[in-house]
Amino acid sequence: MKKIIALSLSILGLILILLFMLGIIGTEKTPPGNTALNKPTIDNNTQTAQVQRQVLNDSFSWPGTVKSRSEINIAPRITARIVSIKVKAGDQVLKGDVIARLDPEAQRSHERSAQAALSAAQANAKRAAADAQRIKNLYAKEAATKESYDHIIAQYQIAKAQVAAAKSTLKESKISYADTILKAPFDGTIVQRLKQPGDMGLAGAPIVAMHNASALRLEAAVPTHCARHIHLGDQVSVKIETLDQHFTAEIGNFSLSTGSGRTDDFR
Repeated sequence: MKKIIALSLSILGLILILLFMLGIIGTEKTPPGNTALNKPTIDNNTQTAQVQRQVLNDSFSWPGTVKSRSEINIAPRITARIVSIKVKAGDQVLKGDVIARLDPEAQRSHERSAQAALSAAQANAKRAAADAQRIKNLYAKEAATKESYDHIIAQYQIAKAQVAAAKSTLKESKISYADTILKAPFDGTIVQRLKQPGDMGLAGAPIVAMHNASALRLEAAVPTHCARHIHLGDQVSVKIETLDQHFTAEIGNFSLSTGSGRTDDFR
């Protein structure tokens, strides 16, 4: 009997708690509409401020690398031994200054051979021209056959073609000789010396690297979620911490990368 009474009281207590939580009992309801305050909530000594909607200037920053816009490797077009290198890392050079010299002996030999071949071709062409003139006279007098005439004229045409080929070879050999002297293509600074005198200079293999320090750019990797907010010509703030300098740069180029974003070029 006691258990039944205790269980009934528990159920009754739960019902009362639910009715209280629902606001049915134990609370005073406020009717809908406007209710006047009994006293003002703000007195004359209370400081107030007007709420305004503003757009905050959210800024993001990314690390970058300062590079030269004109950075090249100076390499020979021919293969020859390096006789001398006139510069070292950090040297300032002007456009046209000699950077390095290669052994020109092989190119001189090629030039002499090409000159000899041209002289021989010209002599052969001169003889062929005389033969062509003679056969023309004989053929006009019907003292030579058509077959002989065609053969001599063909030999003359071949001789002229050989002269043209020999001239082209001689021109190329002179260009190759000029390629033994490597010069600075613009005013700049030597960044690195990659070869030493006595090394073999290979065609296309750099001897020195140089750049133009007066034309620099900043390259920075921008995350993908920020890339859509960046456009060519936008102005951005740049800080060079090592020099403690702040300035404004313009986005001059960008390219997609295989990483998390794209690489932007700030001028």
